[in-house]
Amino acid sequence: MFLRLFPLQALVLYPGMALPLNVFESRYVQLMQECLDTEEPFGVVLLKDGPEVGPNDTDPYTIGTTAHIQKVTPAVGRLSVVSIGVQRFTVQSFVYDRPYLAAEVEFIQDTTADLVEPSLIANVKEDAADFVRILVTLGGGFVRDVTFPDEPADLSYHVAQLFQGNPRIQQQLLERDTFDRLWDELSLIKSAKEQLARRGESRTTDSKFSAN
Repeated sequence: MFLRLFPLQALVLYPGMALPLNVFESRYVQLMQECLDTEEPFGVVLLKDGPEVGPNDTDPYTIGTTAHIQKVTPAVGRLSVVSIGVQRFTVQSFVYDRPYLAAEVEFIQDTTADLVEPSLIANVKEDAADFVRILVTLGGGFVRDVTFPDEPADLSYHVAQLFQGNPRIQQQLLERDTFDRLWDELSLIKSAKEQLARRGESRTTDSKFSAN
């Protein structure tokens, strides 16, 4: 399938994830207009290093996610676009005959969700909810109920979004299948919880010895 690509420098799109964009470069305005005219999605890929300059200067990862446009609001000199991630793909070959980067892609089929045991789902949900509660508490807030989906693939994509700010880890999670992604996330969350716990202990120690 031919797919127009929108490279991003620090964000990984997952299926089911909303993606708001402010589009102002003429080539990407053209991309969005062509997608609207043809009723086709565009593809979101993460850049490996550095800013995106031109279609021949990009160095993106070859696994990304299709984005289906939900709403477009024209503004002065730009477009406000709301889209949602739908399906993972892998680039077979890049296409450089347009102002923007494009590619021939194949969609990724994942059949490992049936291998996921209920105990793994329960453990990932419990640790992810604990992580969110600790994070909110350290930020001075409070949250009572933290819910995640029960379906393995949806759960794995929701949990992966907790690692925003570390696009390389997020890209690695995107490239894994559901079974391995959940196991990776369980390990990553446990490590992140330990780091947050140490941060909380450090704050408690600092407060005990603060000058008052």
